[in-house]
Amino acid sequence: MKKSTTLLTFFVISILCVSTVQAQKLKTGWYHISMEDSTGIKRTIQETGDTYFINPTPILTASDIATISCSWEESQPDYTGQGIYAISMMAAENKKQTWQDATRAAIGKNVGFVLDDELLSSPRVNAEISGGGSQIVGRDIKQMQRYMKVLKKEIGKR
Repeated sequence: MKKSTTLLTFFVISILCVSTVQAQKLKTGWYHISMEDSTGIKRTIQETGDTYFINPTPILTASDIATISCSWEESQPDYTGQGIYAISMMAAENKKQTWQDATRAAIGKNVGFVLDDELLSSPRVNAEISGGGSQIVGRDIKQMQRYMKVLKKEIGKR
């Protein structure tokens, strides 16, 4: 009887721990992500249907971003040949090295950008990024304007 009670207790605690990890709300920012490491927080990019597991410790949060801007990039078409809208971000001076170190460690892997607890982007890191710059892109102007509005609000909370 004691053995089955112990197993049942272990099972219930395990379920509670997994449920807690899945229910955790992520702050707006950049994160290390993986398709294989299921120990992170599971999120799916709505636009692509790709599912990732997110390390819950952010690389940078909205409070670490110094400036943002939005632009139309005709010179950098997406896979359809159409231009894209880009939201460009610059890390605060004291976080530029953090971003550079994180992107160096993530070469050949993906990082993810979370906004309002939603995974929006999962770019592959091809090289270390010095200088603190980052960018998310999309074709839907209304969606990108919404992202920009939420980002400005998040950054303004500092």
